[in-house]
Amino acid sequence: MDTRFLDSLIAVVENGSIAQAARQQHLTPAAIGQRIQSLEREYGVALLNRQGHRAVPTEACTRMLPRARRVVAESRLLAADSQGTDLGGRFNVGAISTALTGILPKVVRALSEHSPTLALTITPGTSRSLIADLEQNRIDAAIVVLPNYPLSDEYEAHLIRREKLLCVSKRSRSKLPVNEVLIQNPYIAYDKSSWGGALAHAYLLDQSLRPSVLCELDALEAIVKLVEEGMGASLLPQWAGFHEIQDGLDVAPIEEQRYARKIALVFRDNAPRMAVINEIKNNLAIE
Repeated sequence: MDTRFLDSLIAVVENGSIAQAARQQHLTPAAIGQRIQSLEREYGVALLNRQGHRAVPTEACTRMLPRARRVVAESRLLAADSQGTDLGGRFNVGAISTALTGILPKVVRALSEHSPTLALTITPGTSRSLIADLEQNRIDAAIVVLPNYPLSDEYEAHLIRREKLLCVSKRSRSKLPVNEVLIQNPYIAYDKSSWGGALAHAYLLDQSLRPSVLCELDALEAIVKLVEEGMGASLLPQWAGFHEIQDGLDVAPIEEQRYARKIALVFRDNAPRMAVINEIKNNLAIE
């Protein structure tokens, strides 16, 4: 049995389709289909029911999924065991988009120098999707925005940085108060359904502001580009690397800490790869 085939089966079940699982695993749908067929031949049962473009697990598949997840999780530890070191083998860390460029490069460099046998995989995603990946053991740790509610007791969160909320607008000669800037310009909203965007939305609610929304998106760099083009103003966190792209902008910080975005390394409190997690923590300076 190839545990990669089980991993593909789990991906199909969680995504609800072979096509989406293929995109997630960087394979073709045909390759995923062949892996499922191989498992079905090996176990002598049908594992998926095809319903149009969807793939639904059979009863047999549902019964074997918990053990399959454990097998896949354990298989990821074998490479480290074979190296005879806790800092070897595969390790998958998830990261939100701003962490990919503003936080992780230094960590990757340090790990490559101190742990040359470690094969690091980086999975991009939103904070919400990465926490779901942790729950399903698809990744070993994640750099995410902390939600405004406590995480489950099974997780630990190592705080990396607090990112002050900023009001950003196209540079002008007139310096208006933050609330005036937000009311007098179209508002480019940081998606309030995201954990970071919810903080910006909370500020508007607390200030009883109802700006005219031009658009809403969860892509901070894209929002900055729209602001630079004079399309409107926005409320954004001061993410790592923001200082490199703020030329041409008027930036006004909002000092209240309750609107600050908290970035943390999140992992299970019983994580089997604590040596790697500790090495990552040691290279994440708290700001």
